[in-house]
Amino acid sequence: GIDNIVTGNEFTRCSGIKLNGMYTYGGYRPSWYNDISYNHFKEGYYTHWFGTNDGASGESSIWIYAAVNSQQAEQMIIAANVNGNVFDNHSGIKVTSRHGSTALTKDVIIQNNRMANADKGITINEKTEGIVLKNNAFENVTKEYDIDTRAEVEYR
Repeated sequence: GIDNIVTGNEFTRCSGIKLNGMYTYGGYRPSWYNDISYNHFKEGYYTHWFGTNDGASGESSIWIYAAVNSQQAEQMIIAANVNGNVFDNHSGIKVTSRHGSTALTKDVIIQNNRMANADKGITINEKTEGIVLKNNAFENVTKEYDIDTRAEVEYR
């Protein structure tokens, strides 16, 4: 997906919104310049994929995910904006990628979001570059930020 806007939606018991940037079936499928703003996750939902602690299973979320299963890693996620969303009851934001040596995700802004009643607020794992976290609010969230040490994150 390139140049998409997802705004003004209400979600109840769904897995969430996923920006997928992948190299699969012999071609690149990037996710660049996408805006996810002013959505309301009213009631979260636990989605089970491959097993416990598999990186895919979890609470409802806005999930920014990049994966490349080749030696030639390219940036699959560039310039995502996650702004002004409300997460009530078991939902949050995840930025994850799978490659290990190269940052597949670059330049993500996560700002002005409100999260309440969840296990995790914002999760960032693997190697990422240029993520800005600004003015996010948490209420009754067990772990507000769950961030891997390989991620380049700037708090403002």
